[in-house]
Amino acid sequence: MINFLNTLTIDGSFFVEDNIFNDFRGSFNRLFDDRKFKNLKFDYVKNINVSKNLKKGTFRGLHMQKGSFAESKIIYCNKGSIIDLFVDCRKESETFGSINKVMLDEKNINTLLVPKGCLHSFLTLEDDTEVIYLTDNYYSPESEISVSPFSEKILNELNPYKIEVCSEKDRNSISFSEFIKKLKLDN
Repeated sequence: MINFLNTLTIDGSFFVEDNIFNDFRGSFNRLFDDRKFKNLKFDYVKNINVSKNLKKGTFRGLHMQKGSFAESKIIYCNKGSIIDLFVDCRKESETFGSINKVMLDEKNINTLLVPKGCLHSFLTLEDDTEVIYLTDNYYSPESEISVSPFSEKILNELNPYKIEVCSEKDRNSISFSEFIKKLKLDN
């Protein structure tokens, strides 16, 4: 089985374990409380996105936005389960190039904060998985960076799970190794 981090190593990322209230009616959980994030680097919610995924093995990412449209994300798995994988692409960061992965699922009701400057992705582990993510900036297609997940490094991180469904855009994007190499060369 895949090994997940107990603590995150990428600077500025946080795993928030939430309390869920259960009773005879069902359960109650507060998805977002700005007081939990006030000391973290998350401005304020500008977008709330829902990703519905039909098939196990669906991969979305690796994506990030650059420049003034860089965004932090708060990720929550509302239904099913995912491996959330993100990469620090901030050249000035002490954790540049580090990869973290976290399992999020509907049972544990946890959220993950991925900071600006990180490629972000997830792989569904079940059919009919739903992911909600909040961003602190607006989406700008011109500022989006897409990196293909089909590099040995990313596939090894996901092992033993396999990518079964992926968009053509993501499949045909720049390779992970070429992207990291390009980042290192850019001033």
